[in-house]
Amino acid sequence: MAESKKYRIAGDVVHRTIGSRTLILHSKTGIFYRLNESGTLLWKDLTRRVRFDYLVNILIEAYALKRAAAEKDVREFISALAKRKLVVRL
Repeated sequence: MAESKKYRIAGDVVHRTIGSRTLILHSKTGIFYRLNESGTLLWKDLTRRVRFDYLVNILIEAYALKRAAAEKDVREFISALAKRKLVVRL
């Protein structure tokens, strides 16, 4: 099922990508987070407003995933980031 929800990185977040990893700092909490290669791939596109479906397609193309698996992975990724206030839904 296609989802048109849009997301972007929250304003209180500072990030730096080094190689295939991304380090994230939530400036209000002072907590650091680290993303793996697939998380970094999605994070790069969250620097602008992107739709859920767009992120799903990135995983499908990069890792040859079935749509259902990619949707599940993106949903879990976005949920984990939103819980930590690292991304916002628009």
